[in-house]
Amino acid sequence: MNWKHWPYWLRGGVIGGGLSVLFVILYIPCEQAALRTFVESGGVADLADLKCFPLEWPMLPIQIIIPLFLSTFSGTILIVASILLWFFIGSLTGTLVGYIKSKNRNLQ
Repeated sequence: MNWKHWPYWLRGGVIGGGLSVLFVILYIPCEQAALRTFVESGGVADLADLKCFPLEWPMLPIQIIIPLFLSTFSGTILIVASILLWFFIGSLTGTLVGYIKSKNRNLQ
């Protein structure tokens, strides 16, 4: 099935979830490198984690909304929840775009 034949909600969900997956894939090695730097410096290089902060944006809504969620479950569940959240947000955005485009087609 061609991308152009997908419903707008699915396109939006794939884009939102795909971007979230991409950022998580880039975030994990960055976080491991920052932890390694922190340990090797004896706890002095605490700012090494700040270089990974821009890659952490997909997980921030889950971390802000549900802080108890983090202490109870592992980081894997945090990652899965953030991917599902961004898929849902992308689907809502795609639904809105599809609704607007269908309104414009009906006006012509």
